[in-house]
Amino acid sequence: MQIFVLRYDRREGKLLKLYSFAESERAKAQAQRLALELEIAANRLDQEAVLLEAESERALKFSHARYFEDLDSLAKALKEAS
Repeated sequence: MQIFVLRYDRREGKLLKLYSFAESERAKAQAQRLALELEIAANRLDQEAVLLEAESERALKFSHARYFEDLDSLAKALKEAS
């Protein structure tokens, strides 16, 4: 498993940064997420910092597509699915 920390802009609906860590670097990944959370809060940004685990970046993009696709693409996919 790999650990990923994402910085996502809610207003723009786009991924700003993706950090990747080995499973053995869990503490480093948690520290990165915390640093991002503190920066986001201090600057009152409409963003989120997320720590996720997946087998690969490809698997992460499949299981958490909302972080990787723009809002129009997601809306279209939801419409097609219903």
